[in-house]
Amino acid sequence: TVMAGGWLSNAVEVEIVDASPALFAMDPYGRGQAQAMNEDGSANSATNPATVGAIVTLRLTGHRNRELSVQMGGRPAEVVSQRELGSGKAEVRVRIPLGITAGSAVPVRLKAGEFFSQSGVTLAVK
Repeated sequence: TVMAGGWLSNAVEVEIVDASPALFAMDPYGRGQAQAMNEDGSANSATNPATVGAIVTLRLTGHRNRELSVQMGGRPAEVVSQRELGSGKAEVRVRIPLGITAGSAVPVRLKAGEFFSQSGVTLAVK
């Protein structure tokens, strides 16, 4: 039940599951361009792509201190470091793998433990 403004809601049964990770994206629905920083600290975008082999910083939530792995363009990417930001948020620094096909919308997916982040998040790579 929920109480708001002195009113009590009807009882509803909900299933509680372990949190799934999510990458922050520019789109309010969690899709499209990732909220990512290039190695020089500038924002990653189609007009400011990262270079293959460079390190980018991604922001995420729902990881619950699990071991992280990342795929970019369908290839495994090296996780260089990760740090907690508080309030359930974290940053992960990842090296863009060699051999991926560059483009303005390279798919990025994160795995925390056995759980995957949402699909549809991208990174600009040249």
